[in-house]
Amino acid sequence: MPLYSEDDVLRALTAIANGTSVKKAAFEHGVSRSTLQNRIRGVQTRDIAFSDLQRLSPTQESHLAEWVNLRILLNASYRSMETPSLLERTGCSLLLRETHL
Repeated sequence: MPLYSEDDVLRALTAIANGTSVKKAAFEHGVSRSTLQNRIRGVQTRDIAFSDLQRLSPTQESHLAEWVNLRILLNASYRSMETPSLLERTGCSLLLRETHL
């Protein structure tokens, strides 16, 4: 897993657009040169490239993550009966059908 964020990549690409060399921008922003070169050539991020293979939409995933984090913060126990109603509320009907066939 890379040790840089998407913001680091964007800052490096901005520096390149302003005349900084790819090598220097990669070093200054802690991003690999190959990542920058790929982005310059138009290669999409993994998140975008594989988004159609995800079972949940980004919104659904966000809702589910919020629910899990809330349960952790409240130190609440998990009850499997909550899952169907949660999936219905977050619009994950496809996942609901697949898991309860």
